[in-house]
This record gives sequence, structure tokens and C-alpha cells, in this order.
Amino acid sequence: MVRHSKTYFVLALLLSLTGCSAVASAELQTTPEAETMRQHILTWIDSFESLECSYTYRWNMESGGWQEKEEKFRYQGEWLWFESMLISQGGFESAEPIGHTMTVGRIDGKVRLLGVSGGDITGDINRQDTFRPSHVLDPRHLMGNTPATLGLKSILSQPGIPFLIERNGERLFMYWVNPNGKMPWGVNIYLDATDKIISVDYVIRPDCLPKEVQQFTSKPLDELYILQQRLEFADYHYINGIWFPCYARERTTLPSNENIKKQRSQIFAQQEQGEINACETDAKLLELDYSNTLSNAFSEIHIDPATVRINEELSKDDFWVDIPLGTGVVDRETNQVVHIEQETWRERHANLILFMAMLLLFSIATVVGWRYWSPNDAAR
Repeated sequence: MVRHSKTYFVLALLLSLTGCSAVASAELQTTPEAETMRQHILTWIDSFESLECSYTYRWNMESGGWQEKEEKFRYQGEWLWFESMLISQGGFESAEPIGHTMTVGRIDGKVRLLGVSGGDITGDINRQDTFRPSHVLDPRHLMGNTPATLGLKSILSQPGIPFLIERNGERLFMYWVNPNGKMPWGVNIYLDATDKIISVDYVIRPDCLPKEVQQFTSKPLDELYILQQRLEFADYHYINGIWFPCYARERTTLPSNENIKKQRSQIFAQQEQGEINACETDAKLLELDYSNTLSNAFSEIHIDPATVRINEELSKDDFWVDIPLGTGVVDRETNQVVHIEQETWRERHANLILFMAMLLLFSIATVVGWRYWSPNDAAR
């Protein structure tokens, strides 16, 4: 069984982290408790070494179109397996018929894909290691580990300044990433009374330190951001020593209006003319009257808690995608169509066979050495 000492960490244990900083009109003050909270959240994320679950996934478009799928998912380390079946849809034309199933697996950096619609079977083998979850709510994203997406873990792992705020009965953990010349992402994490995560706001903040930007704005620094995306979590279950959210929803914000775009252009023009520096540019950009209105479009998953398996050891076979014999698939290494042939047990378990052979040789060497040295030791 895959067990780890960190699996005892649960969000409920963060009850002791009650130290909060006051927020003045344009100031932020960090505290040791804020850094402790960051470390505890990262520990919670890292406590998931493997995950297996089944869930219903649904997304709704702003126009009213929607699609719903039944999905199964598992991962362990770099091994991934994902199966998705379309069960209903409406409001738009889709190339996928009801009942379409797609199965994807990645083992040792090689990806196999199988698609089935009615009697039609398609597939890829030897795909490059470009596994992309079919949607942002791949369960790994709940942990902030989605490789294709800037997630919670990747942001909290960067150098930055943590803040804990309590205001109007809300507990808020903010993380301000240090300037790095890249997209200045940050997060606002809202916590419940037991410090479980209620929601995560992915935000854009100034690409300079709080004490620098403070001189260029009268807006409270905890409000100086642009909201990009919100992830909401609920229905927590205590599974194998870890609190796990079995419901999640993702929403993005609506595009900026034309007036905002014009004002942004004027601010950038000021910077190009040398009238303002980069930090003041960021301050002026983020002072604009963004509505931060969330779109009516959303993606959500309802995970069946009875199917959740956390940190239970999985084997390579759990991630293998079986493609029916004779199926014509595209070999992505050669971009040629090939037909799947019988794969022997020896070929599929080559690594296991090699390991067992080495173990056998080691055992034989141990026995021979013991039989040889024992008489000689007695003779001495």
C-alpha cells in the first residue's frame, strides 16, 4: 500500500492557525501564521500520492449549450488513466454522438488513446507526453497538480508573501508572488470555520512588491487584482485520513468592456513614453473598474465518494489502454496507420520479469555465499 506520513494532514488540523492580520485601507501585513498556512496547504496537496474516482462531469456554455459525461479517473505518480463517456448534451451541434467513449492512458511517458463511437474504433499509440485533461476539473486540479495548467501548488511554491485576513466573518488566505517578469499570478483562498478550502480565486496582481505598489494607489491592496477564474469546493469526505472535496465547480470572468480596453491602451502609452514606470503601470491597470463578473458558463463535477480511493497502491495494468486486436491506429512516432497485433504477456511485463530475474540472481548469490562462508568461519 502506498502510505505516506503526510497523509494524516487534513484541513481540519488547521484549526490552530487562527492568527490573522489586520488590513488597513492600503496596507497588508504578513504574519508567521500566514506562512504556516501556506505550508499546510502545500502539505495537504502533496499528501495525495495516488487517486482513483468516478464522477459526473457537466459543462454549460454562456449560450445555454451543455454536455454531460460519466467519467473515471486514476493517477499514481506519472501514470495516468482516464475514461469518459458522453451521456447527454443539448443546445449545440457536436461531433461526438451520445455513447461516445474515450479512454486515455499514460505509462512511462507514452500515451495510448482509444475512441469508440458505436461500432467505430479509433486510436493512437506512442503519443508524445502531452497528456491534457479533457477539462480544467480533472480531479488532479483539485490538488493543484494539473501539469497543463497553472495550479494552486505551482503558485504557492513560488517565492512570495502570504497574508491571512479576517474580515466580515470571512477568512481569506492571500498569496502575492514575488516579481519575476512573468504573468503576475496570485491566489485568494477562502476558508470555512475549520479551514477547509471553500474556493480559490486565481487573480492577476502587480508584478512588484506590495510596499512598492502602495505608493502608486489609494485602493486597498487586498482589492488590487483582476479576477480570472474561480474554483469552488464542497461536499468534503474524510477518506483514508484526508479531507477530500467531492464537488467542484469552475467559472471564469466575462471579457472586459471596450471602455476598459481603451483605458488600458492609454496607460500602456504613458509607460512607453516614460511617464510612468512598470509598477505604476500595473497599479493604474488594476485600478480600472473591472466588474470581475463571473460568467454564466461553468464546469462542475460530482464525485461519487464511494468510488474514491486515495493512496492505495496501483499497478501498471491499471493504466494500460487495451486496443482490440486488428484495430487500425495511428502510431504518432511515425505518423503511419498500423494494426494492433497480439502483445505477449512477456512484452507487457518486461520490467517485472527483469526485476524478478535480478531478485532471483541476488537470492542465489546470497545462498551460495552463506554456504561458502559458514564452513570457513567454523574452520577458523
